[in-house]
Amino acid sequence: LPKNRRGEGYIDVLSHRLSGTSFCVGDSCQYVYYFSVAHRSTLNIERAWMRRVFDWLYSCGKQPVAHNAGFEIQVLHNEYDVWYSPTMDSVAMASAYDENLDKGLKDLSSTLFRYNQTTYKELMEQCGASDMRDITGEEVLNYGCDDSLVTSHLVQVFYLTMCMERTWNFFQQYDVLTADVFAKAFEKGCSIDLNKVEVFTQRDRL
Repeated sequence: LPKNRRGEGYIDVLSHRLSGTSFCVGDSCQYVYYFSVAHRSTLNIERAWMRRVFDWLYSCGKQPVAHNAGFEIQVLHNEYDVWYSPTMDSVAMASAYDENLDKGLKDLSSTLFRYNQTTYKELMEQCGASDMRDITGEEVLNYGCDDSLVTSHLVQVFYLTMCMERTWNFFQQYDVLTADVFAKAFEKGCSIDLNKVEVFTQRDRL
């Protein structure tokens, strides 16, 4: 977006590029790392080196999880022209946990953990910036790491609940790959059979 529109809270996902990313790892989600790629006045990691991290992440035998995975998948595709898959979406996990919850990360952390995270808008105001590229790696560190940390702990809650409800296997089988399907459809579009939609509409009215 032009600089004069970056403070509106809207992000053009199809043109968004990677500015930084964080990972939470460890048996107790006790380690969080932030990789700065395009922050101001920061010794950033080269984008080519960052791709090696993602290549390893999706080939190491562990299941990557992201909140609002469709956004993350799209940004990585914009950056590297690769559809990284599969990515488990903690938004879908939240829906399986309780479909009536607001699914935003800040909403979930507030509702389930009674923890109020710093919002993107608040961070921009604190730093007098209008875009992630306008702030330093040090200024974004706590905000960036916090999102991964909270996501990891939410995933543990959702996972344990689905195990107790015996829905985890179903979720793994049917709900993981949908994030990739929807991400590709968001960019490329999808064919819709309007006649079949009308059949379903009439059936649902019965």
